[in-house]
Amino acid sequence: MELIAIVLVVPSAFIAGGIYTYVISFVLQSRIVVRAALSISTVVLVGLLLEWVALVVGGAVRSRAIIGPAFYPLHLLILLLTIPAFVNVLVIAIRTRAARHIAPGQHESPCRSSLGTRRGR
Repeated sequence: MELIAIVLVVPSAFIAGGIYTYVISFVLQSRIVVRAALSISTVVLVGLLLEWVALVVGGAVRSRAIIGPAFYPLHLLILLLTIPAFVNVLVIAIRTRAARHIAPGQHESPCRSSLGTRRGR
C-alpha cells in the first residue's frame, strides 16, 4: 500500500509544483508580500538545514529524544513547506535578476529586440 502512495505522490508533486509556481507569480506583485514570502521561506529552509544537521549528527531517534514529542509534527511541517519555500526563493530570484536587465518601460528582453536588425549598416 505504501508503494502505491509513493508512486502516486511523485506525479502529484510535479503537478502541484507547477500549479503553485503559476499561482505564486500572480501573488508576488507587491514588495511587502515578496519580503514576507522571502522571510518565511528563508526560515523554512534554515529549519530544513537544522533538521538535516540534527539527523546527521545524532540520528533520528536521538533527535526525537532531544526535541521531544514535537519532533514529528515539526518534521512534517518542514517537509510540507520546503518545496513551496524553495519555489518562492527561485521565483523571487529569477524576477529580481530579470528586473535588473529590463529598463523601465521596456517589455522585451534586449536580446530579442535586436534580433531583426543588422549591425554595422
